[in-house]
Amino acid sequence: MDKLVFYSGSSFAPPTRGVHEAGAPSTYTELAMHSGWRRMLSNFDTSESFEWDGFMLGFDFPAGTRWRSIEHVFQGAKASLVDLSAGMRFTLTYGDYIGRGEGSIAQIHRRLKKLTPAQIE
Repeated sequence: MDKLVFYSGSSFAPPTRGVHEAGAPSTYTELAMHSGWRRMLSNFDTSESFEWDGFMLGFDFPAGTRWRSIEHVFQGAKASLVDLSAGMRFTLTYGDYIGRGEGSIAQIHRRLKKLTPAQIE
């Protein structure tokens, strides 16, 4: 059975050659051409941008809202539970330096708004 492993500190080893991995390297030749492929699975991996309005999950971001990383979405969605304008700061479309920064910047600002016990329930 093949096994590929990812965690935020994963090395740049070829597929099946990382710690606790198994399988035939020849099965993953195309994946092996992408250095750092494991890091692309991280919430912190940034892209030019992608669109998500949160509708399917009950969030109310405007259609066309653009984000830089999954970490930005995660932290922005949490902040929007208290105040939509706070959540918007994590977006590329409407945000400030938080939205334009790396995923680690979004994580640092995760406590922009504090949830009360009533808001958690």
